[in-house]
Amino acid sequence: MNTKAISMIGALAAVVALGFFFFASGGYGKVSPSAYQCATALYSACMAQDTARLDRVETMVIAGGIAKARDGRDGKTATESGQQSMSEREKDWLLGIVNQARGGDWKSAAALARRMMEDQVSY
Repeated sequence: MNTKAISMIGALAAVVALGFFFFASGGYGKVSPSAYQCATALYSACMAQDTARLDRVETMVIAGGIAKARDGRDGKTATESGQQSMSEREKDWLLGIVNQARGGDWKSAAALARRMMEDQVSY
């Protein structure tokens, strides 16, 4: 089996696992402000199909997210801004979406990032 086939199988497994997660749990639920910010950046990168932006989002997720203060210009970390830091579960969700985009399924990855953002809206 070649490397491309293994990558495709991995991407398919990720899609199936994420699909099962949504049907079993009903979505992501509430996430931290840092996770929301990363989901927003991830959605934008996926819609543009921009691998450089995807790399930056992945770095941001691994670091636990960088949250801007209310004015959006000071570059403080989430902890410095008094915001809740990103949980390991949120990091796993976001990195799973990143991997899906890396596998070439930009549309599904964008849909998952959007779903995370939509799950934060209260009606």
